[in-house]
Amino acid sequence: KKRELYKLGYQEVDNYFKNSYPHKTKILLEKYNKLLELLNAFQKELNKSNIFNSYLKLCEVFVYLCEEKRYLDSKLYSKILDYKNEFVKKYHSQNFLFLKTAFIQNKEKFAKDIFEIIKFNIKKIDDLKY
Repeated sequence: KKRELYKLGYQEVDNYFKNSYPHKTKILLEKYNKLLELLNAFQKELNKSNIFNSYLKLCEVFVYLCEEKRYLDSKLYSKILDYKNEFVKKYHSQNFLFLKTAFIQNKEKFAKDIFEIIKFNIKKIDDLKY
């Protein structure tokens, strides 16, 4: 009976790594790559000092996170959530004669922090590839 259970367990694990795991990994890679694309778009706008557009890109990141939260690493999600909360606190916009301007306090810190989040996301992608 023990041998039968051992053999059955071995076959199930083997089947998982041959069939299910590659499929799940492919799906996760797609999700992390999409998140990376959105984070890079945000970073690009922030680096251009286009604060209003960077705010909109950050909103896009969160729309995506709402849909895909269950698939992503909770630590990464928490880092992005904390970042967003801090960004919103420091984000200011104003209207003047139908022109909308926006600025953020301590932009250099936000640029550094998003770089670290992107590095963390890339590490997740690399871990899934191997």
